[in-house]
Amino acid sequence: KYPNANFLVTGSLGPGGNAHGPDEKLHIPATKAVTTCLAAAIASLNA
Repeated sequence: KYPNANFLVTGSLGPGGNAHGPDEKLHIPATKAVTTCLAAAIASLNA
């Protein structure tokens, strides 16, 4: 849809996560999975 985009937006905040609020919640297992996946994708760019 946006072939010339120069950025990638990711996140692991789900419904009820209250993004940027005083009671923001982050699901640690999901965040670890997103981080691992993103790290593998970035590493494959240099392979």
